[in-house]
Amino acid sequence: MIEKEKQTNNSKSILVAASAVIICIFGFFSFRLPGVSQQIILQNMAVIIVAGTLGSAQAGGACGLFFIAGILGLPVFAVAQGGLACIKGLNGGFFIGFFIAALITGFMLKNPSQTEKTPVKKVFTACLAGYAVIYIPGIIHLTDLGLFNPELLIPMLVSDAVKLAVTIPAVYYLRPKAASFMQLD
Repeated sequence: MIEKEKQTNNSKSILVAASAVIICIFGFFSFRLPGVSQQIILQNMAVIIVAGTLGSAQAGGACGLFFIAGILGLPVFAVAQGGLACIKGLNGGFFIGFFIAALITGFMLKNPSQTEKTPVKKVFTACLAGYAVIYIPGIIHLTDLGLFNPELLIPMLVSDAVKLAVTIPAVYYLRPKAASFMQLD
């Protein structure tokens, strides 16, 4: 019994580390929409997919590793930035929102299961909540800096709606795979 528990913990640790790397890698992917000044990032999508797939504790661990790597100066934040200055900069509140969103999304979906499929409606609700939660500290931070412009939210919300449409089937598909790897059930 102790050996199986040890193996499960090792599997969870591997997934947490791999998920942190995935979140970091997604920071390198961004694009601009015509007529829009800010870049659209994909890193938030990676955070929500990880959270929905792994559950709260493992997603929080993955986001924590990502966050620590970024604060230490590794270029893992969106558009290959790193360092404490990024947290104080324009996107700092959103990066903090990643961690909060991971915890909330993962908490809403609980740990994945090999035998019990998570209803799509539940996946949708949790992922939507995760995307929405990211905005709260982001908007608060931008407001504190005197830089909040509600018009800039429109392209972000539209792109997040598209990302949500990709996130839902990804999470639905990956949850049982993660449960199998972590030897849950």
